[in-house]
Parts: sequence; C-alpha cells; structure tokens
Amino acid sequence: MTDLELLPTGSTPRILLPGTAADGWIEGNCYPENAFAFFEPAMAWLREYRKASGRRLTLNVKLDYFNTSSSKCLLDLFSSLQDAKAEGGEMRIVWHYCQDDYDMRESGEEFAQDLKIPFELRPY
Repeated sequence: MTDLELLPTGSTPRILLPGTAADGWIEGNCYPENAFAFFEPAMAWLREYRKASGRRLTLNVKLDYFNTSSSKCLLDLFSSLQDAKAEGGEMRIVWHYCQDDYDMRESGEEFAQDLKIPFELRPY
C-alpha cells in the first residue's frame, strides 16, 4: 500500500494517508470548488486500505475552516473508517481544534455523535 499525499492550497487541506500503520492527517482550510472530486483520491485510498491486512489508522483532523460540501465528504470519509473498524481494523479519529474556536469544537462533537468509532476531541 502506498502513501497518499495531497498538498495544500489556499482552499484545500493537506491530506496525508500513510501506506503503513501510522497517523494520517487532514489539515488546513477545506473549501474546494468541487469537494467530491477533491476527496475522491482519499476515498479511493481508503477503499484499497480496507482490503489490506493489519489495518490500523489514527486520522488526525486539524481544520481551520470547512464548508458544507466538505462536511459531507468528511462524514463519508469517517464512515469509511467506521466500516473498516467494523471489519476488524483499528481505526480512530482525533479532531484537533483551537480551544477558542467553539464552532470547530461543536463540529467535532457532532461528527463524534454520528459515528461509532473512537473519536477524540483535542484542543490546542
């Protein structure tokens, strides 16, 4: 399994998904013109990753801002991780948020309520 790295732009986050058991990251701003097209490489990577044995991934999410269409894509991504966990993988999500950013904390809380996967809220 190979690494996936999407470099950040002004409107898209850096996405790093490692091919080995390690930490993945989504960080930066997330308001791409076409969120579904932007997230498709990450979704394809996860589809392949779910076929691998010994799956273990901690997905760290540290976003400064995300829009509505990105929210749907993030939920799809998180749901795929949840499915991988149900299939026996060791998956979890760590939602990093600025301790003064109530909206970002609340967004993390809402994702956590919608999912059945270990989900940690971590202020910085």
